Amino acid sequence: MLWIPLARFGRAQTVREVLSQVASRYPILECRGSDAAPAARILLGCGKPEQLLPAVEAALDRITAETALLADALDAREDIPPGATMRTAAHAARFARAVGFPPEQAWRFQQAALWRGVGKLLLDNDLLLKKNLLTYDEWLKIRTYPALGADLLIRRGLADAVIAETVRHHTENYDGTGYPNGLEGPAIPLEARALRVVDVFCAMTSPRHYRSVHASVPDGLEYLRLHRSSQFDLDLVDRFLAAAADITREWPEI
Repeated sequence: MLWIPLARFGRAQTVREVLSQVASRYPILECRGSDAAPAARILLGCGKPEQLLPAVEAALDRITAETALLADALDAREDIPPGATMRTAAHAARFARAVGFPPEQAWRFQQAALWRGVGKLLLDNDLLLKKNLLTYDEWLKIRTYPALGADLLIRRGLADAVIAETVRHHTENYDGTGYPNGLEGPAIPLEARALRVVDVFCAMTSPRHYRSVHASVPDGLEYLRLHRSSQFDLDLVDRFLAAAADITREWPEI
């Protein structure tokens, strides 16, 4: 299941109103035809219209809890303090608002932020957790994790093509020096270019096993500014910097 930020859906009198309010915020339920409401009640295990809203909220709470647990497990696998992946996803959600992504695009962008490191599950512990300098062959193997993750998500049915390709290309650099495919400029999917900004900022400003200290938020923002048009899309960095006061608020304060 995928993590979705929670919200209450206001006052609703009918199943159709509940479904409409949910769908207006999150693309998780598609209302198609007159059978949508009865089908939704069956899937959620409730038989009466007035029970649908609590069931939807309970389902969202459960999905969020399950995904937070998985995110913390991914962090632990890489010897990163719990909460780092969820922090990145929260920053991504705010950045999506700053960029102006419509709801469905913003949702996919946030899912890609959550799943961006899943390919590291397929790497050996000795390689992933090595504290000394990597050999050239080890360095090349580490760089396979975005493609491994994208392929894994597709194979397991956990992501559509947009999410998977964002995961695959989120380590590409705007000047073509990134990986796994060395894409350059607009050839890199927009969501991947945006995730590159968020991911690097969050990695710089949170603890990692391979360094003794991490950057402050101002230092992280300065790094983004200095590497516009080389590592990062200039316009996206400018948007991140302009909205930094909102984007960089620490999770779970959303």
